[in-house]
Amino acid sequence: MKDRIIDLIKNQWFRVWAIFITLSLIPLTVTAEYKDQSNVMKRVVAASESQKMRFSSNKLVQSSSDSDPAYIIEYKSSSDLVSPSGENQPSYYAVHVFLWNYSLQNPTRYMDSDIDYDVSFYFADRQGARITDASVIGASRSVQIIDKSVSNNDITLDSSHLNDTTVTFTNRHTLTQNVSSSNEFELRFVGWDLAADADICVAMVAKPVDGSSAELKTLSGAIGLAQQSEAGASGWRAYLNEHPDTTSLSTVSSYDGFNLVLTGSGKADITISWDTSKLDLNKNVYDPLNHSSVTGNVFGYTGYTPPATADGSDEYIEITVEADDGNWKTIVIHADNKKFRSRYNIQLYKQPNTAYSNWSFFANNVSDTTSALYQDAYIRVNIAQTS
Repeated sequence: MKDRIIDLIKNQWFRVWAIFITLSLIPLTVTAEYKDQSNVMKRVVAASESQKMRFSSNKLVQSSSDSDPAYIIEYKSSSDLVSPSGENQPSYYAVHVFLWNYSLQNPTRYMDSDIDYDVSFYFADRQGARITDASVIGASRSVQIIDKSVSNNDITLDSSHLNDTTVTFTNRHTLTQNVSSSNEFELRFVGWDLAADADICVAMVAKPVDGSSAELKTLSGAIGLAQQSEAGASGWRAYLNEHPDTTSLSTVSSYDGFNLVLTGSGKADITISWDTSKLDLNKNVYDPLNHSSVTGNVFGYTGYTPPATADGSDEYIEITVEADDGNWKTIVIHADNKKFRSRYNIQLYKQPNTAYSNWSFFANNVSDTTSALYQDAYIRVNIAQTS
């Protein structure tokens, strides 16, 4: 028997060898396929997480529930009070909220499907809890909410909307897929005392619906007003909204990006230069336009419609761009609160793998260009008041 087996192996050695090799490779093949599938799954999960971030805002942040909005503080001064010229039009403080279909970490990648969402508003304190006492709101305070994407689509929040009551637009809002898409809402705070009403907030909730609800998270925020220092209120000033002077969070590494705020009155040339290898400005905040009568590019700020008589002349140029200097880009805002606006909110994004250990990356009106404060900064802002 033993001799016959040996003879069989000698005569059929190639078949035995082939069977042995085949059986040996089975575990390797299964392992290789499993590892490839694992990598595919990881890539899908990563893409899915990125997708969830492609519903963003200049004010609102992602929240775990509709009833847990983060506290968003807006500093205002008396120079920010808008007094309409029409009869029986109350004065107000304005807050502009934008919603976008891209991630703040990557503003060049747009959501690949339409984002449908509902927007609602209610009164809350700075902890996000609903205000239930009508006497807290009073008869004089109200918030008019202007839907900038649809004409004549305004709603008002006042003391009649308390407890579980919210106000919402009757129409559903949509951000269009695969292109830069935005919706703007203007909140007009009427009857606010900046020195005393910081704890009276307007909670705004943007909630994805239908197919969008499975892919995206709700955005919300409890927006409150507070008094900013009147020092220099007659001119223009710049600050980062996340800086510890303006918020309780002071760790610069806590943020993926920042809001550069420019506010004031009168006329000024505001020069903003930034190192594109360290950070970038939200390109969707401005749109480069070529005017034949002007040398170089002219930028039109988001939400601004030039006067009907605008012809590209110097009188109507709001923002211009300077020539690049290596990694550095520069724009100049020709600020004029009567002609254009009294406030700019410009988003800044950290570049990947860039260290931010403190707030010295922001050089604000540093005149000595040889100083470390100026040389080590990633972004520099200089304001030259002209009137």
